Amino acid sequence: LPHSRFGGMLTDNFESHARRFLDPALAPAARLQLAQEIRESIEIVQTSEYVNFLQHFIRAFNMYLRGTNTEGSPYFVRPEERFNTDLPTYKTRSVLLEVLNRVPTTEVLRPFAMDLLKLCMHVLQTDDEDNAVIALRIILDLHKTYRRTPAAGANSGPLESEVQPFLDFVREVYLNFPKTLNDAFNTHHPPNVQPRSPVRRSTESFKVVTECPLIVMFLFQLYDTYAQPNVQTLLPLMVKAIHLRAPAEGAKRSPGLFVDFVAAQVKTLSFLTYLLRGQAEFVRPHKDIIPVSVV
Repeated sequence: LPHSRFGGMLTDNFESHARRFLDPALAPAARLQLAQEIRESIEIVQTSEYVNFLQHFIRAFNMYLRGTNTEGSPYFVRPEERFNTDLPTYKTRSVLLEVLNRVPTTEVLRPFAMDLLKLCMHVLQTDDEDNAVIALRIILDLHKTYRRTPAAGANSGPLESEVQPFLDFVREVYLNFPKTLNDAFNTHHPPNVQPRSPVRRSTESFKVVTECPLIVMFLFQLYDTYAQPNVQTLLPLMVKAIHLRAPAEGAKRSPGLFVDFVAAQVKTLSFLTYLLRGQAEFVRPHKDIIPVSVV
């Protein structure tokens, strides 16, 4: 039978592609090129070869993405280089996450869902804000698709073990919110010099904060036993976050960053409004500060 070709990849050659991708001797630029070939061949996931694609590449991507920040791994990237967006190692991580974000969440993916979710949780803790935002979107999609069903009753959902770790991450980004604000706008630069936008860590990012409230709301609806204890933890941090203000000079100097800051506050306020409908007793102690923050 003739081979089917998608992009630069033979459909019966996933194993050799994955093995080559993980070859420790492969130059970073060559690994990036291979990752881009895989991305260009993504339409393969719409065919019967999807399961073979997953069997070989979920494992390969997992090993590489975890290895880039694990000392002793052949893929380890030194901290001073890890967030350099010009380097092929950074670009490779981004391409792999793009691929994972495009795989269909069908029954074919179900056996790989937990591995993929744990990998995205790892990325969430260790990467920059842009890669973390992609990971957040995959996390939400996985929880939506492979949720606990009514037929399961009190039994846990297949991905429930990762709910609390995610809520702990959200707590961390809100704890960091004052520092994130300070670092973003209070850094001094020489007059008339436009600062170069730094790469922001996932745990100190307005973009990441913006994505979190919707996912938390969905998880609370799906796993209601997690709502009360985590609302008590998150609510004071969220109220503090919407009460903060960016310095006017910093906002003028970095208008794009200011837009991200306001977006994070708006999404947080929307979440607090949602809590008013179901957890009003926890919101009530903050009833005086929230209207002031809105103004």
